Amino acid sequence: MAGGRPFYCFDDFDVAAFELIWELVFGTNVDAIKNARNKVLCATSDTVQPPSLDSPARIPVIQKPDMCEAVSFFISTVAKSLKSVSQTWHLWYLRQQPVYKRKLAFKNSTIDGLIESTRSELAGLSEGQLMELKESSALVTGVRRQLLAHIRQGQPVDVPFPASVRAEIHDELFMILVAFLIANPDKQEKLRKALIDVLPKGSNGEQPSVKAILSTSIPYLEAYMEESMRAANTSPRLVRRTTTDTQVLGYSIPKGVSVLLNPYIGTQPLDIPEHLRSETSRNSKGNFESYWDVSGMDDFQPERWLAEDGSFNPRQFPCLTFSAGPRMCYGTLADTDACI
Repeated sequence: MAGGRPFYCFDDFDVAAFELIWELVFGTNVDAIKNARNKVLCATSDTVQPPSLDSPARIPVIQKPDMCEAVSFFISTVAKSLKSVSQTWHLWYLRQQPVYKRKLAFKNSTIDGLIESTRSELAGLSEGQLMELKESSALVTGVRRQLLAHIRQGQPVDVPFPASVRAEIHDELFMILVAFLIANPDKQEKLRKALIDVLPKGSNGEQPSVKAILSTSIPYLEAYMEESMRAANTSPRLVRRTTTDTQVLGYSIPKGVSVLLNPYIGTQPLDIPEHLRSETSRNSKGNFESYWDVSGMDDFQPERWLAEDGSFNPRQFPCLTFSAGPRMCYGTLADTDACI
């Protein structure tokens, strides 16, 4: 439709991210991208494009799904509040507006309905059946574990289930993935060749099926995803609370303070003067270089995640892309969706 002209696509990334995360969390497919594509194609014949190929193409604006609009709205209110001089009062004011209350009521009723529907489906299962149940979504996982806890504690399973599921839309990652392809044409060509080698029908413009993608080993695609998330810094901070009075680089840190740690490993580490380091810091400084080649950390190299035999090795280097432990980000479950 664009005929080689540039076109605005950031809203598409927003909708794609929403669709993937919604399916991951709630297990239902909203077909947002498919529906939007069909509507755009229907309007192709009625859309007149500018004569110059350097001019932006005219693409019909398709309304986002109602839930996607609601989530985007809530995220925008937080962003506006963070820029305000009085963040707390500004956010309170926004929450009093009729449009906020309407979208909040819609969001709550939709999500509460999905939770109760899933809970009703699983409430009649025995403990053994719940143990064998396939966790097809984050919602099923949460309901299943809650019901198992009730059964094992001798509680009735008709106790109301808390509506605590929350999804955050991070379409920035999808835009960054494309940005890395544009900025690194040699890696883009290598990724394209790797995909065509294992999915040859794609060279003819045929879209491979999800089953074909999931059943095929594509090490370079996985390495590209891992390197993109390393360079994009998907985990901007870790929070730890000090258990005693201490000093960090000459600064006094009292006991009981929350310290934000930056696990970013996308560039070379800062050059810290030795006299500011503690003895334990000086003794452990070499541990970093034993894992990472400091001179090459600024480079975008998916190959760093490939083993000598060409297979993908996510443990090639230490990396906290989605944190770790019981509170690790659900985003780690979306790797497959992102590859698709």
